[in-house]
Order: sequence, then C-alpha cells, then structure tokens
Amino acid sequence: MKAYRLEGGEEGGRARAGAKLSLVGREVPVPQPGRGDVLVRVEAVGVCHRELVELRGGHPAPFALPLIAGHEEWWNRWAKLPTETSQCGRVVAVASEYYGTTVDGSYAPYVRAKVKSLVPLPDAVSFVEGCFLMCTAGVALRGLRFHADLRPGERVLITGATGGVGIHAIQLAKRVFGAHVVALTSSEAKAAVLREYGADEVIVCSTKEQLQQFHHSVRPPVDVALECVGTPTLNSSIRSLRPNGRLVIIGNVTAGKETINPGLLILKELKIFGSSGASREDLAQVLAMAAERKLKPVVHKVLPLDLAHQAHHLLADKGVIGRVVLVPSHARTTTAKF
Repeated sequence: MKAYRLEGGEEGGRARAGAKLSLVGREVPVPQPGRGDVLVRVEAVGVCHRELVELRGGHPAPFALPLIAGHEEWWNRWAKLPTETSQCGRVVAVASEYYGTTVDGSYAPYVRAKVKSLVPLPDAVSFVEGCFLMCTAGVALRGLRFHADLRPGERVLITGATGGVGIHAIQLAKRVFGAHVVALTSSEAKAAVLREYGADEVIVCSTKEQLQQFHHSVRPPVDVALECVGTPTLNSSIRSLRPNGRLVIIGNVTAGKETINPGLLILKELKIFGSSGASREDLAQVLAMAAERKLKPVVHKVLPLDLAHQAHHLLADKGVIGRVVLVPSHARTTTAKF
C-alpha cells in the first residue's frame, strides 16, 4: 500500500529534537495486527496543524522514525484479526494511542488499531464530517467543560477561531454552555464566517503586533480564554482575563517559547490548564450533536490522500476554515447537507 511517512532528522532511529522532517510517499507493507489489534480500512483523515509542527521540527519529544503520519481518522468496513475476518462497521479511534506520533497513523489505506480504542460512528454522520471530530470538537468540549468549567453567561475568548478546534469550540460554547463568545481571527473575511457560527464579538488581528496587543480590545475582560494558537497569542490571552479567570491551553502552532510574567498570574490569581485529547464520553457527545445537527462539522476542502502536500500548504497559508480532509482512493467522499 502507498503511505505517507515522516522521514529525516533521525538520530538512532528517532527524530532529533528540533530537526525538520519530510513527508514522503512510500510503498509499505499492509500492517499486520497483533494481540488486541484489528486491521481497519481508512475512509477519511483530517489534516491537523500538529502535522505541520512536527514537519517543522516542533515535536516536543523524540519519536521513532520513519512513521506514517495522520491521527484524525474514520475507519470502515472490516476488521482483520490474527485468526479471522469480520465486519466491524463504521468506527473511529479514541486517542488511547498517539497515531502519527508513537505508532503509525492514517495517511494510508489501512491502519492497525487497538480494539479497545474503536467507537461507532452514527449513521447520520459521514466519514468526511466525522473523521476530525475527536481532535476538534471533542478536544474543545473537554477543555471547556473539564478544565474551564464554563458557566452560562460567562465570557469566553477563543483564539485561532477559524481553525479546527476554534470553530467547533464556538458552537459548543454557545449551544452547550450558553456562553458569550469573543473570537480572535486574522481577517475580516473570516470574521463574517465566525459570526455565522455563533461568535458574539470578533477581534481581527492581521499583524504580529496586533496579536500581541489584542487584550486592549477585550472589554470587559473574559472569564475564560481557550488558547488554540499558543506562543503568538499566549500573553495577550492572559491579559484578557479577569481576576480569578481561567486559561486553557489546547494548541501551540509554533515551536517557539514564550516568557510569562509570574507577577501577573499572582496578582490576578489566575488558573492555567493544559488540555490534550478527549474522553469517550466527550467524543460520544459531539458525535450525537453532529448526528442531531446541533453541531456542524466544518469541512473546508476534501482532497485525495495523494495530495497530502497540497493540504499541508493550504493549512500553512492560513486560509483554512475548519478542516481539510484527505481520502484514500477507495473512500467515499460524500458529506451530509445542513
């Protein structure tokens, strides 16, 4: 099968810290399942900004190379165990394993998965719509509920609001939590889209200087900041919070570091959380919302898997709203209509 692997920057079979990697298409064997595994067919895979961070050398910890990329996927049709072949239906994997980082991911026609990680996909949600919901809406839901403890009527700031996490976080903050949403984006064209998805206020920052100073436009200060960008906006998000506010850091789109003023955290008695992944309960809730059309999975574009490089360029150019989705040649690409 043809798969797209992360290669280069190796030292002792592992990615060197800070080393830039390449995405290379290779013919590789179909993976063989072991104990507790199934072999499943990939129908669609979302393109996450984490792929770009890894390619640019921003991976926070060494991992084995070469490694098939991709971690947002829906699988279908059949599961091949070591001793039998059987139908397993439409399934997704919860992140009990770090696909595309510690084990081979889904930029491939087939992937090996743990049986315990598979979750059914509702019939009303297509593969293209559902493939990225754990890593976007599921992650946002966990951050807003488990860490931020967002309450009705509270003000929440969402940075990177047109990204995969951000645009679904807006919908959840409004429809699940009843919050007042302040969204941050990079252009007026994107601002109009964010208002359509439920943002009450939109702040446009088109320069680096504006990203570092947008807190002056957040009035009154917010109760919660959901940080989906990371280093470029972190300090301004902190300064946007009211005393006793909560900051939840979900994303970091660059490999850079940022200095935080401890005195500001102390003076305002702020709470800061890191948030990663989603639970089965989180995933089940966002899938149910999507099936009931209470949450709209935002698909920017669907491309063949062989155009993975083009998908990465689209993301790097900051023109994507929601998610770009890749589909192997055998996959169906229809999406439900809203």
